[in-house]
Amino acid sequence: MIDDIKHKAMTGASKIAMSPPVLKMLSNPNVQKAFLTMMNANADFREWMDAQIKSVARNVSLATTDDLGRLRRQLREASSDVATLTDRVSSLETELQSYRKAATKKPAARKTTKRATTTKAKTTTTKKTKKS
Repeated sequence: MIDDIKHKAMTGASKIAMSPPVLKMLSNPNVQKAFLTMMNANADFREWMDAQIKSVARNVSLATTDDLGRLRRQLREASSDVATLTDRVSSLETELQSYRKAATKKPAARKTTKRATTTKAKTTTTKKTKKS
C-alpha cells in the first residue's frame, strides 16, 4: 500500500515538473537562486547549530568531539612511543647481560705451542728406540 502511494506521488510529481508553466518558472534565475538557498538552509542551520553547541561546551568546560578525537590521537602516539621504548629497553637489557657474562668469565689459559711439540717429539723418539 505504501509503495502504491509512493508510486502515485512520484508519477504525479514528474507530470507536474514537466508541465510547461513549471519549466518556465524553474528556468527563472531568481527562482533557481531561491531554490538553492532553500536547499542549503538545512546545511547552514546544522553548521550554525554545531558551532553553538561547541561554544556552549567550551564555556561550560565540556569536552567536544574534536577534543576527544585529539585526545585519542595523542593516546595512540603515546602508546606507540611506549611500545618503542619498551622494545629498546629490552634489547639494552639483553646487551647488558651479555656484557656482564663476558666480564665474569675467567680469561683462558695461554697455550704454549713449544712445549706441546717438544713433548710430542720426545714421545715419538722414545717409541722408536723401544722398537730397536
